[in-house]
Formats: sequence, C-alpha cells, structure tokens
Amino acid sequence: MEVFITDDRIIILEIIVVGMHRSGTSLVCSILNKMGVYFGDTALLMRDQSNEKGYFERFQINEVQDYILRFNGYSWVKISGYDAGCLGKVSQQIFDNGMRSFFNECRAEAIWGVKDPRICLTFPLWRKHLEHPVCVFAFRNPCHVAKSLNRRDGFSLEYGLALWEKYNVLGLNNIRGLPIIFTDFDSVTSAPDYTINKLYSDLLEIGVKGIRALDEREIG
Repeated sequence: MEVFITDDRIIILEIIVVGMHRSGTSLVCSILNKMGVYFGDTALLMRDQSNEKGYFERFQINEVQDYILRFNGYSWVKISGYDAGCLGKVSQQIFDNGMRSFFNECRAEAIWGVKDPRICLTFPLWRKHLEHPVCVFAFRNPCHVAKSLNRRDGFSLEYGLALWEKYNVLGLNNIRGLPIIFTDFDSVTSAPDYTINKLYSDLLEIGVKGIRALDEREIG
C-alpha cells in the first residue's frame, strides 16, 4: 500500500469517501469527522428529513457535479451508458471554476475530507486537484440499498440494484491505483467498536496523521 513521505514525515491530506447512495457514506463521514477530518462548516452541509444528522455533503459540490452530469446528458439517477470518458475539457473547466473556492478553503486544513456519491461518476475531474488522496470506499448489501432507494425515492428494486452495480463498478474503476480502505455498513452498525477501531488502524497504517482514536462514548 502506497505511503507518502515529505521531510521525514508521512503526510496524507485528502480523505475521499466514495460509495453508492444509501450505502452508509454519511455514517462513515460522521466517524471520520469525530476522528478529526475536516468536512466543512456545518452550515455548508446538506441535511433533510431522510437524514436529519446530515449527509456531510456540500451544496456546492452537489450542484457542480449535478450540472456537469446534466451537461453531458445524464443525472445522478440516469446513468445508463455512462462512462467517465465523456468528461472532457469543458467538464474539467466547469469543475475547476465551480470548485475553486472549495479547494482554496480545504488547503488551509491539515487533513480534510469530501463525500458525495456522485464522486463515483466524476472522480477523474478531482484527480488534478489532489496531492495525496486516500479513498474510503463505503459499501452495503445491494438488496438493502435497493430497498432504501425504494422507500426514499420510489425506485423499483430492479432499478435500485442496477444503480448500485453501476455506481460501484465506476467508483472502483475510477479510484484504481490509489490507497483504498473498505468499510461495510452492516459491520459498522453491528460491530461498531471493532469496525471503527479497524478503520482508525487502517488509516494509520496507510500513513494518515492528525486523527485520533474514538472512545467508547463517541462510538456508541
């Protein structure tokens, strides 16, 4: 597993949380945030009746990526035939301009993170802005994801399963070659102590500095 070293110190700045909608990415971000990863001022983060604790997603990132998907003829839920190869120079320019203030803000932090399921689709646009990215890939039983999408959005189970497959395949392909830590939603909820401590240990092993272990009260 790749480690980055600068001036005799191991430094990794960017934690990229990748995963399909309804796969526990918000839960993973909540844990990482408690460990010390910066996701932004709470006023900037999205929340609604489906997730009152917040998604740890920024309106800015959501809007820019939605615009780029629409520009290329897609949306977060309409990705049949989608391939990241459609993201050409114009898409990169839109992304660079729309995200400039975000990157300027985050570079002032010792360790920062970002999360939006659309990153599974758009990650090639992020690459030029990242110095030392580490990906935390959140996954969940596809049947549970499909049922959650059915309850929230009214999608058929078949459509939800197809979305799960497309997002996960594209996400894994787009982050290939980078350090990746996998987290399983069912493990986080059924065995939080073990799973969260393992996430912390895995981050340390890769070389992430500036985070802390959580105590039992914080995990519970």
